[in-house]
Parts: sequence; structure tokens; C-alpha cells
Amino acid sequence: MNWNNFISKQKIYIIIALVIIIILLAVFGTLKFFNKPVFQINQLPKLIVQESQEINLMEGKSAIELGLEATRQWHPDAELSYVLSADAGQLTGRSNNWQLIYISPSNKEKGFKVIITDAKISATQEISYVGSAAEFNPNIISQTEALSRLRAMPGMASAKILKTGMIYDTATKSWFWGFETDKATVTVKAEK
Repeated sequence: MNWNNFISKQKIYIIIALVIIIILLAVFGTLKFFNKPVFQINQLPKLIVQESQEINLMEGKSAIELGLEATRQWHPDAELSYVLSADAGQLTGRSNNWQLIYISPSNKEKGFKVIITDAKISATQEISYVGSAAEFNPNIISQTEALSRLRAMPGMASAKILKTGMIYDTATKSWFWGFETDKATVTVKAEK
């Protein structure tokens, strides 16, 4: 047997063994580079999903009340025009991102946009806006109650909520919760 062939075969076996060890270490998340994990299976996605589903989620009614406080500084007679959740995929209809528009009868063709992120007002801005509005009725049903009514409708029990909003119908002079789902867009009367 040739000594060079023997050494070459040993090197190949050592390299293969090292590659297998590195792969196993990487798969099990223990390989570290500068004391930072190089790879951790399913840990980061789980944390992100948990945060978006559990931390700082608000019902639309709470977002409206928070936005109204800031809006009253813009114009004391401001009224709610519409509300929309700005993120998709929430099964509960609650969101950590809301966009609200208020208008004032004394300030024609202007609106006041309020952005709420993580249960705090993150931005406000006066904008050009023409639309209808009405005084917000604090005695409306909660978004949770509206979602329960939606779930009771035929075929909607397992619908995935893509967006949630509240709109005012000028014809009936009533507020409605609106749910955009993966199956249909549905409104539920918000007033008791």
C-alpha cells in the first residue's frame, strides 16, 4: 500500500467526519460564531408570531377612543370618518396597527389621520380629505361581539380575518363593523 494514498484517504475521512459534525451542530443550534448562535430552528419565527398575536393588540373601539383624544386637539368638533386595521392575518380581529381618519365640519376638505402602533399614537397628520363622518357612539358593541356575530354566520366560523374596520352608513345613519376575510367582506351593525 502506498503511503500517500493512505494519507489521502485519512484526510478524506477526517474531512467527511468534520462536515458531518458541523452539520449536526448547525442543525441542533449549538454552533456559535463570536458567541452568537449561527442557526436556531424555529426560535425566531415563534417569537415574532407570539409578539404580533399577544402584545399590544387593540380592539378597534379602544383605537377610536385613543385617536379621538389626539383629534380633539386638532379640532374640538372632529368626528370619526373611518377606521381600518393596517395589518392582516389576525384571527381575533384585534390589531396592533390602526389607521383612523377624523373630519371636522368647521374645517372643510381636511381630515386628521391618526396612526396607532403597539397601542400608542405613532403619527398624526392633517390631510386633504372629503368624506362623511358622524359622532362616534360609545355605546356600540365591542369588536369582539361583532366578531362573534360574524362567526355565527353560515360559512364564516373559520374565516381568516384580513382587515377590520368601522364605517358609517349615511343612508341608515348607523355605524358598522366591517371584516374583510379570506371568504367575503362582511359588515355587522355596531350599534346596540
